[in-house]
Amino acid sequence: MSGYIADENFPYPSFEFLLSNGIDIIHVGTQFPSIADHDVIEIAVKENRLLITLDRDHGELIFTGTIDPPRGVIYFRIPRYSPTYLGEVLLDMIAEGMEFEGFFTVVTRRGTRRRAI
Repeated sequence: MSGYIADENFPYPSFEFLLSNGIDIIHVGTQFPSIADHDVIEIAVKENRLLITLDRDHGELIFTGTIDPPRGVIYFRIPRYSPTYLGEVLLDMIAEGMEFEGFFTVVTRRGTRRRAI
């Protein structure tokens, strides 16, 4: 099972939902509040975790080659949702066996798309 790091903008109730379902996950907002995007990526790399975010700036940092990418990124582009919805979606994706490692995965209500990193 992979470890995850949830960016500060990832809803805390979704983080708690994943944690309560046995997912190895940490939340930037509680452990590293207010750090810069590149620092979040560096922590993900250092701790060998997949990054979960709602911030497209991570993609810009990764794809411009200014920073080493983490194992994978899960970027949610869903505008409105209940507090635990994103956690529920991610848990379903994990249960279905979706591979995140080596990809920048964009999740929308219409589905997912991936780009190798």
